[in-house]
Amino acid sequence: MNNDSSLTKKFVISIFFTLLAISAYTQAFDSLYTVNTHEIYFKSGKYILEEASINHLDSILSIDSTYIYELEGHTDLVGSEKSNQLLSENRVETIRFYLVSRDIKLSNIMTIALGESKPKVNSEIEVLENRRVTIAVLKKKTLRWISGNIVDDSTNIGIEALVKFEGKNFSDSIYSDDEGKFKVALPDKANYKMSVLASGYFFDERFIKVAKLAPFVFAVQMPEAKVGKTFEIPLIFRGSAAILVLRSVPTIGLLYDFLINSKVCIEIKGHVNRPEEGRSLVGSGDHTLSVNRAHMVMKSMINKGIEPIRMAANGYGNWEMLFPNGSTEAHYSKNRRVEVVVIECKDVTKLRK
Repeated sequence: MNNDSSLTKKFVISIFFTLLAISAYTQAFDSLYTVNTHEIYFKSGKYILEEASINHLDSILSIDSTYIYELEGHTDLVGSEKSNQLLSENRVETIRFYLVSRDIKLSNIMTIALGESKPKVNSEIEVLENRRVTIAVLKKKTLRWISGNIVDDSTNIGIEALVKFEGKNFSDSIYSDDEGKFKVALPDKANYKMSVLASGYFFDERFIKVAKLAPFVFAVQMPEAKVGKTFEIPLIFRGSAAILVLRSVPTIGLLYDFLINSKVCIEIKGHVNRPEEGRSLVGSGDHTLSVNRAHMVMKSMINKGIEPIRMAANGYGNWEMLFPNGSTEAHYSKNRRVEVVVIECKDVTKLRK
């Protein structure tokens, strides 16, 4: 009985600390991020605001209580170190006084005066770029930790990779360690496109939500770019045209990143959705559309600097639909796709039909 009781107690304690660790790991916290930066310039030896500077300040001010204004004062290298330190303090104070006069809370303003210690241009003569107050506009944001593990899809061994996050008003990137693990803080209650790039592997792209009840650990299995492997590029085209919708343009950039960081050769295959119809005839509208979409992707790569000798582009009409009897939009979207097949470089010319 005592042994059972002891084991039960240890189990409960173990569960408690596990849940405590998970709670701490996913806990939201407040932080600041830079929205934008501005510079206000002054005449030599002066700290009076010019009319142009006032107009500039008015254009960037917001009384939104979540904005913080970080002021950093500077001078040029003319004059003594002591007098320049005082001058930088006066310049910062001038800006702070003006912000307060425009209803910015004093508690939302941070200041530092650096005198002549951080010139933009290292020159003993008067330089306008050195006579400045830099204003960093910061925003309070609730962040939440998320983590992930990037692994080889066949061996499940962790790999080093670049992980990018793109949101509406925020972007960040981080490298996973040599075990494939990463941890990053992202603004809470937001959606992101997460893309993963690793040398020798095809890229991964997915959409995630950062929120209290959303998943906070992501496992990403990366397919190695071996000859014969086929990868679908998640592109969306406008209607029956070879024109990408705006949100697919970054995906083209990921394909470029994949090619620029590898030496593989590829065939780009275009497909259309025509379920329960006969085989598309070569030269028909459907076949031509699949050809045009494949060539559009290849042309984009060439325009970015990828050597044409590494690529072939072909249209396959409706010949290789994944769902030849498809009846849902999910089926249709899988049918109308662009794929990349890793091929032997010696076969590129042969595959240019």
